[in-house]
This record gives sequence, structure tokens and C-alpha cells, in this order.
Amino acid sequence: MPFIKIDHVKKVYQGTVNCEALKEVSFNMDKGEFISIMGPSGSGKTTLLNLVSTIDTPTRGTILIDGQNPQQLKKSELAIFRRRNLGFVFQDFHLLETLTIGENIVIPLVLEGVNITEIEQKLAFTSKRLGIDKILDKRIHEVSGGQKQRAAIARAMIHSPKVLLADEPTGSLDSKASKDVMETIEQLNREDETSIMMVTHDPVAASYCSRVLFIKDGEIYNELVRGERRSVFYQSILDVLSFLGGETIDVSQARF
Repeated sequence: MPFIKIDHVKKVYQGTVNCEALKEVSFNMDKGEFISIMGPSGSGKTTLLNLVSTIDTPTRGTILIDGQNPQQLKKSELAIFRRRNLGFVFQDFHLLETLTIGENIVIPLVLEGVNITEIEQKLAFTSKRLGIDKILDKRIHEVSGGQKQRAAIARAMIHSPKVLLADEPTGSLDSKASKDVMETIEQLNREDETSIMMVTHDPVAASYCSRVLFIKDGEIYNELVRGERRSVFYQSILDVLSFLGGETIDVSQARF
């Protein structure tokens, strides 16, 4: 059975004029897979990520995560499911300015009521692994963008979630920081077998994934599977993006 199953999912936003954001999208994701979702602005990729993350609900169709349908849970149960099974990384970090880096990272453990000894052990292990163990006492405004994103990844991973959901994780970073962050995410996927679904406009970031799904006008447009050479995969991604429309995705600024 697929680890994540997207089955004929449709999303319509009600308004003066209804907006059909997703049209009967179906695909499966295996446990430990690293998938990127790409497409022009307004194609439905962020809507899809929001549905998988349980932030939003499908108009029709089902989404199963490890055999469970989160939408059938009560509100309190859904909050627990999300907290225990999902990790989130965003473009703008979503770190709390009033807390230190270390305090930000341990938030999921504090919410779960984990004892202080275990919190300290997991913080030490996770921060060292991500190369930010020397900045745990610093405030958000005292560190670089790359360090902020590493802290956000540490917070997302410290409770060992089954799925990591990333929304444009390199969007606010320069090329060096982007490379470091993507190598970190790829390492976590490889070593921990964490399932990762990432939305990105960046073909370089997408080239670190094992598979890329392209969405256009709310439907799956194409799919690419990575081989041994990332450089070849990157070029294939660029080729598909050029067909999707250069006016919505500027591939000329891609960094590799």
C-alpha cells in the first residue's frame, strides 16, 4: 500500500466565481520518497501541499497518509495527528522572534510534553547534525538566512515526523545557502528515510528529489524520475518547465 495516496482529489474555492484549483489529481508516494511539486504560479501546487498537510480539505476525493484519512478525525485528534506525524518548512522560516534558535527548535517537543532531559538530548543531536549547535543561544535577528532555514528544518525534524512538507524552502536564500539547505534535506531523506514533499519554483532544488511532478491548471502535466546523474535530471526539469511556460517560471535564473 502506498505511504501517501492521493485519490481523485478536487479542490474548488467558493466565491462570486468558483475557482477550481485542483481537478481530479491522483498519484501515490512511497515511504521514504522525496518528491517535488512544480508548476506555474496558480497551477495548484501549493493547494495540493495544503491538502496533504491537512491545513485545507478536499472538495472531493481522499488523501491517505500511512493508511489513515486525517480528514475523518475530530479537530482535537487532527491537531495531534499533525503534530506527531508532520513536519513543516516554509520559505519565510516562521521562527518566533522572541525565542532563541534553540527554543524555536524544541517547540514540537514542548507541545508534546516531552521531559526536559530528552528535549536537551534531542536538541543537542539535531542541532549538531545540522551544523547549528553553536548558535542555539542566538536570537533570530543575529543569524543568517541559511542558519534560520536550518533551524526551521531542525524544528520540523526534531520529533521524527513521518512526512516533511516543504513550501519553497530555498525561496529566500542565496545560491550558497540554497545548496547547503538542499543537501541537508537530501541527507535527512537518505539517512532517516523521511518522506518529503516539496513545492518549489527552483529547478536546482527540485533536482535533489527522486521524482518531480509538474502541475498545470490544476492537473498533473508530467512526471520525471531521477537517475544517477543529478545534472541530467536538472536539464530534464528545465526542458519540462520550458514547455510549461517561460512567462511564469524564469528558468534563466536557475542556479546549479
